[in-house]
Amino acid sequence: FKQKTAYEIGVRLVGSEMCIRDRYNQALAAYRNKDPDGSILLFQNLALSNPPNHLKDNIEFWIGVNYVALEMYDDAILQFETVLNEYPRGNKVHDSRYMIGVSYFKMGENSKAIEVLEGALKGNPPNEVRAKIAAQLNHIQ
Repeated sequence: FKQKTAYEIGVRLVGSEMCIRDRYNQALAAYRNKDPDGSILLFQNLALSNPPNHLKDNIEFWIGVNYVALEMYDDAILQFETVLNEYPRGNKVHDSRYMIGVSYFKMGENSKAIEVLEGALKGNPPNEVRAKIAAQLNHIQ
């Protein structure tokens, strides 16, 4: 008899057995624990469970971040573009623009990365995101 960790037990709990916020935190924890495949599955399942509107853009964003971790940059860019197109007033718009630039950089498309990141700066991002964008631009150039 092997005692299961909270994570192992939690992965099987879906739907009404766990509140949406717990499921969101579990998916985020999987990402932070370097389990992008598990995190994607948890976020995708969460997306199918009719989450509240204020979490929908975050779910799409984190799926994209996991794709970056898996070096699936085209899929990541599509996820971040979904955030921009479907949730233009959401709290992940600026971060998504930043991550699109990072994805292009990781693909070796530096000129496209610079173009996206410079455009992201023009969108007046919050200071925290602005600093990340500036640092990435400095790294590329």
